[in-house]
Amino acid sequence: MKKQVRKSEAHLQAAPFFPVNFPQYCKSLVRNLKEGAAEDEENDENNARPDDNYPELTAVPYFMSPGSRNITVAVGQTAYLHCRVAQLIDTAKVSWIRKKDLHVLSSGLVVFASDQRFQVNHPEKSENWTLQIRYAQTRDSGIYECQVNTEPKIFMGYTLNVVESKATILGPEYVKTGSTINLTCVINQAHMSGLVYWYHNKDILAYEGPVTISTREERQRTVSHLTIREATPKNSGNYTC
Repeated sequence: MKKQVRKSEAHLQAAPFFPVNFPQYCKSLVRNLKEGAAEDEENDENNARPDDNYPELTAVPYFMSPGSRNITVAVGQTAYLHCRVAQLIDTAKVSWIRKKDLHVLSSGLVVFASDQRFQVNHPEKSENWTLQIRYAQTRDSGIYECQVNTEPKIFMGYTLNVVESKATILGPEYVKTGSTINLTCVINQAHMSGLVYWYHNKDILAYEGPVTISTREERQRTVSHLTIREATPKNSGNYTC
C-alpha cells in the first residue's frame, strides 16, 4: 500500500490544478488505488515460494518420521515396517519394494506378492502405509523401500533382521528343601519381555504364591528371572522358558 500511495501523491503534485469534476476524480483515484493493490497482491501470490524448512507448507508429498527403520524380529513373529507419507496427492501412489530382487510388493493397497504373508495396512485418511510380514522367516531379512511415484521419485529404506531366538537358562541343578530356587533365562533378542513364559515340566508357571518372575530388557537381549521361595520336592523337574 505504501508504494501505491506514493504513486497517487506524485500524480497530484504533477497536476497544475484540480479537475473541474473533483468528486468524480476522487472516486476514480480510489478505484485505481484498489485495483493496483489487488494486482500487487496477485503478483505476490504468484511469486510466492514455499519455505524449504517447512515441508508441511509445500503441495508435494513428503515422508514423516517413521521411528526406527532398523527392525529386528524373531522367526515366526510379525514384522511391521511403518512408512508415513503426508500430503499424498491423488495421482501419487505409495509402493513397497524388496531391494534384494527389486520385487514390487505393493502399489497403494494392491499387493503383488504371491506370498500371502505380505500385506499393506492403511487406515482411511491416515498417513500410514505399513508393510506387514506375518510369520517372518530368516529369508525375509534385507532392505525394503517405501517409494512415492512423484517426479522426482522419493523413497525411504528400512532394514529388516529376522533372527532365530535362542534361550539359555542359568542356575543350580540341585537345591535343598526349604531353600530358594533362582533361575535366569537369557534370550539373544531384545523387545521380548511380553513374550517370555516359564514352564515347570509342561505346566506354565503362574505369578502367585512363592513364585516370582521378573523380566527386563537389555541392549541386545532379554533377561528373565524365576524365583521360587521355600522349595519343596514338588518343585523338582524340568524348567524351560
